[in-house]
Amino acid sequence: MKRNLFLILFVCGLFNMHAIATTSPHDGENLLKNITSPVFDNAPADTTTPAGASPFSACPTNIISLNNDPGKCSAFLGDFYSNTTTQNFQVRKGYIATNIAGPFPGNNFPVGTNKVQWDVFVSNVDPNPSSLPANVTYSCKFNVVVTNVSAPTFTNCPMSITVNTDTGVCTSLHYFATPVAVNNCGLVYVNMFSSGVASDLKYGQGTSLIYYIAMDKSMNTLSCSFSITVIDNQPPVIDCTATQASVVVSPTNTGCGAIATYKVAATDNCRVPTLNLTGIASGSVFPVGTTAVTYTASDGSANVSAKCTFNVVVTNAPTFTNCPMSTTVNTDAGACTSLQHYDTPVAVDNCGDGPVPVVTRLSELVSDSKFQKGINLISYSATDKSMNTSFCSFSITVIDNQPPVINCAAAQASVRVSTVNTGCGAKATYVVSATDNCGSATFNLEAGSTSRSVFPVGTTAVTYTVTDGSNNVSAPCTFTIVVKDVTAPTFTNCPMSTTVNTDAGVCTSLQTYATPVAVDNCGGGLPPVVTPLSGSVSGSKFQKGINLISYSATDKS
Repeated sequence: MKRNLFLILFVCGLFNMHAIATTSPHDGENLLKNITSPVFDNAPADTTTPAGASPFSACPTNIISLNNDPGKCSAFLGDFYSNTTTQNFQVRKGYIATNIAGPFPGNNFPVGTNKVQWDVFVSNVDPNPSSLPANVTYSCKFNVVVTNVSAPTFTNCPMSITVNTDTGVCTSLHYFATPVAVNNCGLVYVNMFSSGVASDLKYGQGTSLIYYIAMDKSMNTLSCSFSITVIDNQPPVIDCTATQASVVVSPTNTGCGAIATYKVAATDNCRVPTLNLTGIASGSVFPVGTTAVTYTASDGSANVSAKCTFNVVVTNAPTFTNCPMSTTVNTDAGACTSLQHYDTPVAVDNCGDGPVPVVTRLSELVSDSKFQKGINLISYSATDKSMNTSFCSFSITVIDNQPPVINCAAAQASVRVSTVNTGCGAKATYVVSATDNCGSATFNLEAGSTSRSVFPVGTTAVTYTVTDGSNNVSAPCTFTIVVKDVTAPTFTNCPMSTTVNTDAGVCTSLQTYATPVAVDNCGGGLPPVVTPLSGSVSGSKFQKGINLISYSATDKS
């Protein structure tokens, strides 16, 4: 941001008024030089004042123009302000001149416009024979202009300098002391004009010219110029890490060589470097064997990187013309294998006119074999007369997609509860079997209870599936377990048979007995129904002889 500076100068001074009288030209001149007397008279030796003349025999014209004295902010003006024959100041003999404004002659006048005024008051007694109007003040007014022509001076203009670029960048961070200028007349403005500065005092590669202009308030100028030359002494950095290449000749090559592609990279702090190759370029045909490739990188400042050397190796190995593709097949029906055929691999060698390469099977399985479930890896090698070897590898993956077969035919069972059972259920035993093409399988109980479990009275459905090792699941197998209740209710208080006598005077006997009560093992809260079948009920008169009384108990089954 530029700032405009405004200078306002106030000059305040006290001016003393001096009355100068003269009696003779020589005395007045000497007294003025010494400035020890108020006498001012350097008029010629005339004795009369011409009619209508002024008390001033000589008054300078409007402006006396001077340049400042070297190294000062002022100019010395000699006796009577005299600097030319036409710019003299004289007072006629006999008159007293009074200094109203401006310095006395014989002093230093400051730079600028100095207003000078001398007055002569003519009283009613004119000292000269020629009479002037009385009680009149006569003035001699003029300007003494002192111009400052001294240019400012720099106290510390920097010397031109040459520096290197900073590490990793194309600039140099450089500081210098700001030039300072002084002047014989005070305040000096210093402005900078520069080229080649990137930012924050970072100077780019090359020469940056810096100018400072010093200007004083009188518009005198002086320049301070110097240069900062930034040179790039950092070589490019070359990268070989991704350049090592090994190329195998394939049947698509028309000669005994191969096209190799590689990549070399380089960076530089100032510009994109130039890669310099010794060897064969990327994308070219390289001969069989090892070829050394060397690169360097150079920048525009004649800096050269370290060498980057790597090898391109072209191996003349045989090539399989029909290496089978890997394949996936299913097991044959009812078996855990798959009978497969493949074409035996054949190899050729394009860099020789000798025998055909020897092809050797490295794995056990040959074509038209039964391949087991899983991944079966088949490998062949081919070796030429130079003992160069290549390989052909492929796989035949056999998967089992056949679900197991489950058998429920022997599982149906019917169990009857016997009186020995203490609960309302019975254990049932059943058999479920399964077969699978690849071996064992896992039984999955989907519904019901396992064999030898206690089944409740009634019908229970049981469902099974089977899963093999390849996660194939069989169809569901469902059968029923039927448990029947064949245990009769039990009387808890059936009365014992008894013999009694007839009642007195009659041929009967009045007898009572407890009504029989029955329970059931599978009642489920409902007691058996007790029904009298024969005989008299309790509280009846029983006839002489054997009276048979019978009750029955029936459960919900």
